[in-house]
Amino acid sequence: MFGGSVDVLPLYGDLPWEIQQRAIQPASSRRRVVLATPIAETSLTIEGVRIIVDSGYARVPQFDPSSGLSRLVTQRISRASAEQRAGRAGRTAPGVCYRLWSETTQRGLIPQA
Repeated sequence: MFGGSVDVLPLYGDLPWEIQQRAIQPASSRRRVVLATPIAETSLTIEGVRIIVDSGYARVPQFDPSSGLSRLVTQRISRASAEQRAGRAGRTAPGVCYRLWSETTQRGLIPQA
């Protein structure tokens, strides 16, 4: 589709530092798609991010008292998280955020998690 000119890189907290750096360091002449967990919401700025595509969901740990274990569940993000995610685009260059939900859903998001 892009003739091999796109790098797709993961970014999450448990990745080795060297691999995280590949996603964070300034882009070369190749396009980069960074698939990130909430680590990218507040902890760092990735140089040159111009577009954010936000699903509006997050995987969060939830304790199950019957099993005594925590598991990851998928849930809607808060309005504050949506704003934080959108703010990642355009920090160092002009940017835009595409939200994959309606304005009605946006109005229904809880203010903060």
